[in-house]
Amino acid sequence: LVTLLQEMPINEATQMAASLKDDQELGIESLVINEVFQVDRDVLDEKARAACPEGASDEAWAAIEKARRDLEMLHDAQEIYRERLKVEVKAPQVELPLLLKSPLGKDDMEIMADALEEHFE
Repeated sequence: LVTLLQEMPINEATQMAASLKDDQELGIESLVINEVFQVDRDVLDEKARAACPEGASDEAWAAIEKARRDLEMLHDAQEIYRERLKVEVKAPQVELPLLLKSPLGKDDMEIMADALEEHFE
């Protein structure tokens, strides 16, 4: 079963897992969570400081701070969804990172393959 750490996909995944268990007597062997946003708060703060040079306007600093808070909120929301999946879909989870570039190259495919290989060994 594959899902995203967002409200609607989580609802669909939990409903599908329950239906497979109750109606078909099938279990979920693994749950693949795609497009997981990974944030390192220290790196985020460093990038925020770099994006707004000394002497920048208050409006620029406010925009950078809002973006940083939004990314932290996304991270926190994903944590809530991740915990919900652990409770409602009792299956091992494998997470694939959100890669923010296009097109994806060989290195990106290796990142995804490594995450899957580590889980299914």
